[in-house]
Amino acid sequence: MRGEREDVLAALRTLIERESDAIRRGALAELPVLGARKAALIEALSPALDVNAAADLHGLRADCEANGRLLKAALDGIAAARARLAAIRHAGSGLDTYDSAGRSRRVSFATLTVERRA
Repeated sequence: MRGEREDVLAALRTLIERESDAIRRGALAELPVLGARKAALIEALSPALDVNAAADLHGLRADCEANGRLLKAALDGIAAARARLAAIRHAGSGLDTYDSAGRSRRVSFATLTVERRA
């Protein structure tokens, strides 16, 4: 039972490292497949656990938490990029100004047209 547990733990460690690598590379499309494999390995590990397994699981938990922090940072970066792109698109359509009373006013840029003459 101990040999089987060690094999599953080693496979989990490898999978968690691959997950970390995928997050760092921005290959987020790989995560669902890795997550399914991780769930299957955890399911296979459950019957092999005993009281002495806590030390083994502690390292895996720390690695999974580190991957969670990496994933959160990646998602925060994506959200920041989206917000920046929206601000850039918004800036191209007009200008926000303030009147003497401090009220905000949007001045739209008129669409410029070129008149062609024959």
